[in-house]
Amino acid sequence: MGKKRANILVLECTTTREKMFEGKMLKEFFKILESKIPVKGRARYVKIRNKNHFISVVRRSKERFIHISAHGEYNKRKHEARLMIPYGYLTQSEIEENIGDRLKGKIVLANACELGYAAMANAFLRCKCKAYVAPYDSVKWDDASIFAMLFYKAVLLEFKGDVDRARDYVNRLKNIGGCYSVWVQPPPAF
Repeated sequence: MGKKRANILVLECTTTREKMFEGKMLKEFFKILESKIPVKGRARYVKIRNKNHFISVVRRSKERFIHISAHGEYNKRKHEARLMIPYGYLTQSEIEENIGDRLKGKIVLANACELGYAAMANAFLRCKCKAYVAPYDSVKWDDASIFAMLFYKAVLLEFKGDVDRARDYVNRLKNIGGCYSVWVQPPPAF
């Protein structure tokens, strides 16, 4: 029998100074759902060490879903977004330059504040991901974690990959107020 391959990559990009880790929580959540999620729906957890490690793991990933648990910030005046990782950050241009088309057909959920704006979304879409989901506003840790769990349960078990329906379903249940944006291919024209 061949090795079972995970289909969800959970990237924990928060620092060890933090007390709560969404990625670890999701890892345990997927263990709980293991009997309901097919083999292709199981998760692989990676604790990101730095920018080069993040780029390397994403470039080599074979999973259909990539979950990024991190912090983010968006400068509205400059229209620049930054994905915060241990010992640094990645801008939207660095994402494009270093990841290229390695996200072809993948669904990315960046659970990091303020990364749902066009600046970061278009960077991921230009890396050929099928869909990009992220909050465009600040979101509390508990809301982000609950959104992630309900989103994956909905998209994997109830809506069979329909990202828009899963997001809408979760927003109605959790009442996050439409904080999460869903961007899909092709990227919007400039």
